[in-house]
Amino acid sequence: MAPDDYTLLAADASALTETRAPEGDTMRTRRVFSSHGTSVSTIHLRRGAAMPTHASRSPILVQVLDGHVAMVIAHDRVDLPEGALLHVDAGAPHSVEAVTDAHLLLIVLGAGRVAPAIESAPAIEARQAASDVPVLRPPQGATTLNVIGQDDEPVLDVRDIPRAIRHATVLGALTAIAPGAALVIVAPHDPLRLLAEIDERWPSTFAVSYLDRGLEHWRLRLTHAPSTAAA
Repeated sequence: MAPDDYTLLAADASALTETRAPEGDTMRTRRVFSSHGTSVSTIHLRRGAAMPTHASRSPILVQVLDGHVAMVIAHDRVDLPEGALLHVDAGAPHSVEAVTDAHLLLIVLGAGRVAPAIESAPAIEARQAASDVPVLRPPQGATTLNVIGQDDEPVLDVRDIPRAIRHATVLGALTAIAPGAALVIVAPHDPLRLLAEIDERWPSTFAVSYLDRGLEHWRLRLTHAPSTAAA
């Protein structure tokens, strides 16, 4: 058997419960594995932590490694003690609450997403007719994204962009965000290194607000300060 035929993700159960939220924070995630649309992550939730209602575009498996959580799926509340294993269909709205400190194993079963891009209006309409994948929408006749109102904010989903060019893609997209406008980023984890890189390149230019700290993704809004132009 060739080495590429398999990947040992954890030598024992303790390796999956090493992740811990830092003091003062309620949650910490760690990507363990990702390949061909399938990903495995561990999540540590402190008691009382809650994830707001969200949905995954792919089916997911959630196993409680230790502790106790409760999930609300559609309108049903499901208690999940240590050892429980749950399947959630793609698109099913769900939320999570930590009854005690808990470690979760999250398996996303095939992403099925299309990498986002800045596209022409006809291409956007065709894409949106066939899928709900968000794309960057440039205004007609504009060379920068000058968006007014949150409903029209461009969304950049970086989860399927290769790691080697992920940061460069976001930095390039930010150069198209006009002062006063914003870009929403969807990432597989809290992109702290990316945020540090953005602040180093454009100090105090983009304000960051977290929209979603979900099991499968994180959503952040980067707002370009009205008085500062991105270089």
